[in-house]
Amino acid sequence: MTEDHNPDGWTLRTLYIHVMEISKAAKEGVNAAMASAEKAILKAETATEKRFDSVNEFRQAMKDQQETFANKAETNLRLEELSKRLDRIATGMELSIGKSSGITTVALGAAWLITTAIALLAIFLRH
Repeated sequence: MTEDHNPDGWTLRTLYIHVMEISKAAKEGVNAAMASAEKAILKAETATEKRFDSVNEFRQAMKDQQETFANKAETNLRLEELSKRLDRIATGMELSIGKSSGITTVALGAAWLITTAIALLAIFLRH
């Protein structure tokens, strides 16, 4: 083929070179896009790992908290024991107050009896 038949100056050789340049530019564009996508993927993976690290830290904190806090059954058992002890102490104090009150009453009664006996004796001895 001669170049005279093509009014724009295209030949198979120039067409081949043009198509190869377009193909090369497309490959470079695809490679650049793939590199950018790879960077974006790495950044996303890093961000995801950081997020999961913080989630794992939170989970560990919750686990530690769960292990150190008293559970409901233990707390109820201890509260019941404390309530029983408090009841026993209150009962003991009531008995102690009752005994103290009884002793005071007896002491006052004895003092009144002695005082009355002394007064009566003094009255009879004067006459």
